[in-house]
Amino acid sequence: IDWKVHRTVGQGRDVQIMAEGKNTLETGISIIPQDLELLEFAFGQKMTSGSATTYSLGSGKTWVYTGTASGAIPSFTMETTFTPGQTSFPRQFVGMKDDKLTIGSEEEGELKLDFDLKGARPLIPSNASPTPKIYTNSPFLWHHGSMSMWGSTFGKVTKFELTLTNSLKPKYYLASGSTSAKFPQDMIEGVRDYELITTVIGQDSTVWSRLTSANISGFTTTMRIADASHAVDIVCEYC
Repeated sequence: IDWKVHRTVGQGRDVQIMAEGKNTLETGISIIPQDLELLEFAFGQKMTSGSATTYSLGSGKTWVYTGTASGAIPSFTMETTFTPGQTSFPRQFVGMKDDKLTIGSEEEGELKLDFDLKGARPLIPSNASPTPKIYTNSPFLWHHGSMSMWGSTFGKVTKFELTLTNSLKPKYYLASGSTSAKFPQDMIEGVRDYELITTVIGQDSTVWSRLTSANISGFTTTMRIADASHAVDIVCEYC
C-alpha cells in the first residue's frame, strides 16, 4: 500500500493525515516443476507440432514456446490458505500475470522455475476452495535437457539459465471516489526481453568462430526439455 503522508500548516511537525494510496500486489514463486504447462503463463499461447491428440514423445507431439509468440499472456487466480490451528484463512489473488520468468538447470540438478508475479487485488473467497491437483510426475532433471544453435545440438551443456521479462505495467484510473480504483484496473504488457546464459564445453571450432565473428547475424537457439512422455521446446529467436 502506497500511504500518502500529509502535514498541515500550523499543526506542528507530526503527521496529520495518513491516506491510503494505490495498492500493488506482487509476489515470487520458486518451483521444481513436474509439468511444464506453467510456461504458458509467461510465454503466452503455446504452439504444437505433430498430429496426435496427446502431448507425448511416443505419439509425436511437442509443445513449442517461442519468445515471439503472438497474443496476450493469460491471467489467473492464485489461492493460498493459512491454517495456524482449527481455523483456516483462505485468500484469493485475482488478475495474476507473470512479469518475469527464470528457468534453468545445471549438471546433476533439477530444472527450476522462478516466477515474479503481479496481480490486481486480494479477495476473501465466498465459496469452498477447489481441491488442488496433486502431480505424481517426477521432476525434470539435468539429463532431460539439450540446446541447439544454427540447427546443431550441443553435446556438452553443463548449465543454462533463461530469463524472460514481460515488463508488466499496472494502470490506475480516475473513478469518482470508488475504493476499487485503489487497485490496478489493467495490467499492460510492455516490451518483451529474454536473455540466455549457458555454459558449454566446446567441441566444434565453428561455433566459436560464429560467436566471435564481427559479422555475426541473429540466430535461433532452442532449448529442449524431454523425458519419456513429454517434450517442450523453448525457442529464442534473433539471438
